Parts: sequence; structure tokens; C-alpha cells
Amino acid sequence: MEQISLLVQIDDNPIKKYLCIVKDDKIVDMTFEDIFDTNTFNEFYAVTYVSSPAFFSKVVKDFKKVKFIIGIDDSEYLSSFTSGIEKFVDIKGRIGFWNDLQKEVKEKICDESISIRFTLDAPIHSKIYLLNNSETGFKRVVIGSANLTEKAFINKKQYEDIIIFDNDVEKYDLYYNQRFKPLFEAGVNYIPDIIRKKYLKNPSVILFSKEVASEILNNDLEINRNKFCVLTDEQMAELKSRSQQLEEQYEVKKEEIQRSTNIINHITKKKGNNYILKPPDELKKQTLRIETIITKASKSITDDVRQLYRFMDKTNTLSVVDKNNHEFYKPFSEKIDIENIRKNLELINRFVNAYELFTFKTNKTYQSKIMEIILFSFMSPYIWKLREEIVLKTSSESNRSTFPVFLVIAGRAASGKTTALEFIGLLLGNNSPYYIPYSLIQSGRTVDKNKLESYFDSEYLAPILVDEIPSSFFTGKTGENIIKEISNNTTGKHPVMIGTTNVREFNTTSQVLRRIYYIQVDSEFNTKEFNAESKKYLNEIESEIDNSLFKDFSYRIAEKIKNKDVLYKENDCLFLAREIFKEYYKECGMNVPEWFPHQPFYDYEERGKEIWKNIYENNRDAFIEKDDGTIYVNTSIIFNNPRERENIVNYLGIGCVKEDSQILLLNGDIFYNYIGVKPRNSFISTIKKYIKR
Repeated sequence: MEQISLLVQIDDNPIKKYLCIVKDDKIVDMTFEDIFDTNTFNEFYAVTYVSSPAFFSKVVKDFKKVKFIIGIDDSEYLSSFTSGIEKFVDIKGRIGFWNDLQKEVKEKICDESISIRFTLDAPIHSKIYLLNNSETGFKRVVIGSANLTEKAFINKKQYEDIIIFDNDVEKYDLYYNQRFKPLFEAGVNYIPDIIRKKYLKNPSVILFSKEVASEILNNDLEINRNKFCVLTDEQMAELKSRSQQLEEQYEVKKEEIQRSTNIINHITKKKGNNYILKPPDELKKQTLRIETIITKASKSITDDVRQLYRFMDKTNTLSVVDKNNHEFYKPFSEKIDIENIRKNLELINRFVNAYELFTFKTNKTYQSKIMEIILFSFMSPYIWKLREEIVLKTSSESNRSTFPVFLVIAGRAASGKTTALEFIGLLLGNNSPYYIPYSLIQSGRTVDKNKLESYFDSEYLAPILVDEIPSSFFTGKTGENIIKEISNNTTGKHPVMIGTTNVREFNTTSQVLRRIYYIQVDSEFNTKEFNAESKKYLNEIESEIDNSLFKDFSYRIAEKIKNKDVLYKENDCLFLAREIFKEYYKECGMNVPEWFPHQPFYDYEERGKEIWKNIYENNRDAFIEKDDGTIYVNTSIIFNNPRERENIVNYLGIGCVKEDSQILLLNGDIFYNYIGVKPRNSFISTIKKYIKR
């Protein structure tokens, strides 16, 4: 066998070793063959993971006696207790292992000079190697981090450590009698008796078939009946969910690898046949993009009341994460029965109707807006998906912000905006108090950028529900920059934010406005006349509602994604939510309520039109029309101070403002069309234009 040194030089520095071997209290250089020396030892006992049947054969074939207990790979360190049972019933895998063994190893297994076992009750992560010479009594103990793999022992650039004790009889007996022997006696044979018998009759490849598998399994169950562990209800439930858990853990691991690859791609560049780190000036240009990617992780957020939903790429479904153990996932999306759907629809209808029964205004529009908020909350875990889709469809990153990451519910005191926030928290399965106050993401007088971004940087997709966001969040530079940065640069899976604010104080710039969905709820609850009655009414609804309808909704979304259905319409991110809820009403034999919203609202624009129409009609002398069609606005007549001027000017529609510096100039035709009035001098203006021709 070729001698392969385990001492590796890195940059001509022989001190660095991938496999560090300590023997006689010194770091030594030994080959693989030196460690497992078949000229010195004739017996080999080991507890470890082995990488392949071929490598196993290479290691054990020259020993006279081998007892081997198969452990788990380091990547499986979170394995369930069920891994032993899974190995036991994996007949195809056990046959495959046998077929890939060398012939002389198979023969030694048949004459029982080599035994391979594994345990049923729990996975083994130990790495223990015991070597003995039965004639001279010379013994060796090898322990450490290295599994019996080529990567660990044949120098494949993986840092490992082992310690070797030679002729330490006390340590050898300790490990053999108190560790190895009990495990071996408790284990079961990995190579089934049926395979050995078949090989002795006909030493050829064992072909897998259902008949062979059934014969092996039945025989092994009979032989090992007394070793087969008793399962509790909890363990059986874990076994049943194991497949889904592994699938979800794989999805999470895949996402982590993709994120790491993405970061590496951004910080390196190709030079010749290698990739090198980019120089500082190039890295600086990539700072924002790298920060966005590098912080994209499942962060633990203090005071998070949300259910921790994650999107599973393979199934397009949602899974919910155990808050006490983020490695444990259980499926969330599932189809529910029609009676449960009907019950939840009726409860939602009753809740929406409260905004007519107990408020001063009975306009159906306000009920429509409450339902629009509910639709947005159901669709919110998929907004990221729509944003990714539109970028792919249009090949334009700038279109990512087409679908808003922020829903702003603006209303007066007692308008029921906080009640709506609490209700959608219940519909999504949030924990009490179902939303968070703004103070939790506040630092001093402004928003805490790091706290807020910690929510958006996680892949937990339930919306962030925030109550009483102050107007400064939308007008201040910090809040504006956060909204723009999150809307433009947040990619991949991320949640959205749904927050309430005071309608009287709310205003913002066009830069912010085009990145949020603004819904205004003006209908105030009549607390004098209906206070006790409305509270009782709403409490009864909230005591019965749960997240079961959202389970079904997420199941249907998964089906529609799988079937490649249309996920959105232009400027309507809630198209799919509208369609699914209409399906619900139809399946339940219920009429779609007349207040059901069939299209988005443009409340900020409508509010702006109303504000400027009133300003124009009450201050006509302040609007001076010029020959070129522009309008000079005498702002000193209209506004009391610069701040009021800035706030109100923000409400003007797109294209209305021609100049806004020391003077305010409006584009006449666009402005008049925006507020819905005819120009005062339209006839005279037309004559002037005609004369100029």
C-alpha cells in the first residue's frame, strides 16, 4: 500500500496539520497505515461512522478479528433516536453496503471473524478505536474527533485531532469493558443473517427485491425481538414526522448554503484559475448588498408574538418552528373540512359587520377596507414570492418595490384600527397580545434601525404587527431611509409589516408613498351608545377564531404555486387572496358579501384629492394662473408655517408639482384633473393658445 503522509504543508509551513496526532504527549507524524498497523495488531474494535464499504474493506481486511459498531456522521449530530430503527428497516441500504464490500471481507463476515453492528435505541456519535495483538498482548487506544473516513484520515483538508495511547492496559480495558463491550452486546447485526446464508450458497451480488426485503426484515425481527426497543406515544409521533423534519432541515440547510455561496460570490473575483478577495474599494461598493445577504438569517427576536412560519421550497407549504428549539419544525399547511371553513368565514363576516353595526358611518367602503386588511394579512407570507416573481418576469430589479412591504392602517381614535390589528393576529395564530407596540422597535425619539431590520432579516414570514406608529416614522429621514432600503434591497424570503397610525398626523413623501399600501379607516365606533354591546360582540368572535382557515389558505396557495397559476395581477398583490376567498364563499354556499373588495384602494391619493380640492375652493385667490398653463400658489395665504406647507404639499398627486422651492408652481391641467374641477379660465386659456398659433 502507498505510504501517504498525514503531515501537510500549507504555504511551506510544516507546522500546520489537518490531522493532529498526539502520541506520548507529543505531536507526531504518522501515516494511516502506521495508526492501523496490521503488522503490529491482529484485532480491531471500533465505534465510529464509516464513509463507505470500500474504505471499510480497505481498513479491516487484513485483521484476523474485527468487531465494529456503526455510528453516525457528524452532519447527523441532531439525529433523532429513530435513526437506529430507520437503519434497521433500510433493507435496500444494508444490501447495498454488503454488495460493495470486498470479497475477502464478505468471507470473513460469513465466518464471523468480522462482525458489524449498530444500536436501535439511540444514535452513536463516539469515535473509539481499540487495537490488540492477541499473541503479544500489545494494545493501542485511539480516541478523538476523526471518523473512519478518507476525508479525516487520508488528508482531504479537514481539521481533526486524535490521541494515541500505546500499551496502556488500564485505558484499553476501561474503553473495552465499560464502553465498547456493552454497546456491542446491545447492538444488532448490520449484515442480515439471510444475506450471509445466501452468499454461502451462491457468492454473487444480492439483488434487491420485495421478496428478498420481506424475507430479511421478517427474519431480523424474529432474531432481534428482545432487542427491539419499546416506543412511547411521543416517540412514535416523532418517528412518523421524521421524514418531514428531515425534509425541512434539508431546506433550511440548503438556504444557508445558498446564502453563503451568495456572500462568497460578492466578496471575491476571478483571477486566473483562482478566486481572490476583492480589494477594499470594490468591497466598499458592495457593502449594502453584502449586509443585506449576510444578515439574512433566522434570528431570534425578543418579544416576538408571531408564529414562526417558514416557506418550504420543495412543497411550497408553510412549516412552523418550535420557539424553544429552532431545529424542530412541524408542517403547518393543511386542508381543513368545509364546516371549519364555513365557521371561520362566518366569524370573519361578523367581525367586518361590526364596522357597520357599531360605528357612526354605515358606508360599506369601511367594511371593504377591513376585509382588504384581512386579505393582505393572509397573503403577507407570500409577498416576498410575488416580489421575486415580478423581478424574474420583467428582468428588472427596480420592479421589486411594485408590491409593498408595508401596510399602513390610518385612522382616528376609536376607529377600530387596533382591533383590526388584534383580529388578524388571532387569524394568523399569534400569541397574546397578538401585536407589538411601536416602543419595542423604538430608540429614543426615532425607530431603532437594528431592531426593525432584525425582523426583516429573518425568514419567519408572519407579518410584523405594530401598533401606533408615529408620523415621524414616515416623515423622518431614518424611517424614510429604512422603508426605501427594505423595499428596494430586501430579497429572498422575508416578512412584511402591518402597522397602525393616526390619520390626522399622517403624511409622507412620494418616495415613501409608492413603497407602502395606505388604507384609511375613518369610521369611528360609537362608544357612548354601543360600548358594552360592541365589546361583548367582538369578544365572542375573538374567543372562537383561530388560525385554521389560514392553514387551509396556505395549503391552497401551495397548490396554486405548484400548478403555476397566476399569483398576481398588475398593481394588485392581493389578486390570489381575493380568488381563494371567493372560492371559500362558493364552496360554502355563501354569497360573496357586497362589501368584499375586488380591487385595491388608493386612499392616500383620494385623501390628497379631497384636501387640495378643499384648499382650492376655499382659497381661490391664492391660485394664480399664468399664460403658460402653470399655477402660482401663494402659500402664505394657505399655510401657517413651513412644516404645514411641506406636509400638505406631499399630498399632491404625481405630476402636479412643477416647482417646489421658494415658490410653489403647479402644472395646471394635471392639478385640475387631480382635484376633479374645471379650470376657472379654461375658455380664455383656449383662446390665448389659439391666437399664439
